[in-house]
Amino acid sequence: LAGVALLILVKDKKDKNEPAEIYYYQVEDYLKRHQKLELLKNFGSVKSVPWQRIIPDEDGNWINQGSEEFKRFVSVEDIFEVITFGIVSGRDHWVYDFSKEKLREKMERFIEEYNSHVKLIKEGKIKTQEDLSKDKTKISWSRTLINAVFSPRAKEVSFESEGQIRKAIYRPFVNMWLYFSRLFLHEIKKFPQIFPTEDAENRVMFFTGTGIHRPFSALMSNTTLSYDALPHANVIPLYIYISPEDAKKKAQKTLFSSVPQKFYKTVKLGDKTYGKRLNIKYEFYKKLKDHLKADINPEDIFYYVYAVLSNPEYGKKYANDLKRERPRIPLPKDIETFNKLVEIGKRLADLHVNYENAPEYPLEVEIKGDPNRLETYFPDIRIDKDNPSVIRYNEYITIKGIPEEAYEWKIAGRSPLEWIAEYVRPRTHKDSGIVIDPADYIKETGDKEYFFRLIKKVVSVSLETHQNLKELDSLLSELRTV
Repeated sequence: LAGVALLILVKDKKDKNEPAEIYYYQVEDYLKRHQKLELLKNFGSVKSVPWQRIIPDEDGNWINQGSEEFKRFVSVEDIFEVITFGIVSGRDHWVYDFSKEKLREKMERFIEEYNSHVKLIKEGKIKTQEDLSKDKTKISWSRTLINAVFSPRAKEVSFESEGQIRKAIYRPFVNMWLYFSRLFLHEIKKFPQIFPTEDAENRVMFFTGTGIHRPFSALMSNTTLSYDALPHANVIPLYIYISPEDAKKKAQKTLFSSVPQKFYKTVKLGDKTYGKRLNIKYEFYKKLKDHLKADINPEDIFYYVYAVLSNPEYGKKYANDLKRERPRIPLPKDIETFNKLVEIGKRLADLHVNYENAPEYPLEVEIKGDPNRLETYFPDIRIDKDNPSVIRYNEYITIKGIPEEAYEWKIAGRSPLEWIAEYVRPRTHKDSGIVIDPADYIKETGDKEYFFRLIKKVVSVSLETHQNLKELDSLLSELRTV
């Protein structure tokens, strides 16, 4: 973000060896230009500005200083073996869609164009990056794809050979189909270890990354997700899988052989046998057990951490720290507090993972168009700015009766309904002309009321989450440093 600062330097007669005193005043966020100018005008003089003297902390931060308490917590990097990021596609408009059929059709066109470049490079007709096609209606280049097409090992590929269509979290409570491919996704991160197959059982908690202006938030899923599912999404899986091929690698052997049996088992996925390891560092498990003076289920640590990260008060209290580094987790003061947080963490996880199975909140749906016509149900969702209890689903349909509390729970500064309103509507990519339209899901499945139900279910999940978070608030004071 580009900011504007006014710097006033005052020369005085003090000893040159004396450090300067620095005073600071920050205007409110999101003020318009005319509001800032009016503020300056009202001050009239530098003497009228409510300056605050600032002194850097030991980390060199002059403003937005961190918490000493936060530094004494345990970093998530010391709790979990694997922490990664959401998938960076480099070409969302090509690899995501509401329609499986449309996704396949456009990726087959993309792959055809890629194959033509592989052939032309081998024939010597394309020699440098500058010679690659610039036609964005046919292909979208990224660093990794350019490296791949110029690799001596490059070969012509097919849709089936290079990937598969999987369900993915695109934004909070907005699922799309993703073409999951090592070659055609810019950075696939560690998802082959997290979901080696589409039916691999796992859960992932994900949270906003560092350097983000939006408020800190966390969510849970049981599927692949985008780097933008939350801003700069960091991802912590419950389990790590090791394939038969990877089992031969020394680092993987060590990861799986250094823990007791309760951390590890083998599972059959398709025709292969995989190792499945709990993604908890054994050293931290022992440390927490000693701290609590009680035996604990190591898997409960995952849900304890989710409860802590889900607490809005945690995000507010340590907001400055969370903009600079990954979360640090306070320990529970006793086994009773630990168990309470685990219970709430599990409830929240079940709510957020299974939101599509949540009960539908009773809302009034008013249909003015022909209820038998499929087009009547194509979504272009807008929340009424003057009356948020009303959602304009499209020009024919209005949904009424949304309770005010449904907007209380915020994820990265927006309620779930606001995320849905932002992304469940037709969007056209400027350069390629590709249209991603939720109506295509209705056309493909015939499920004309899917997005109605989604809104009703998300209202239920939002209300129940809000109630669980109230319980969490009272427990934050019962946590402690290492």
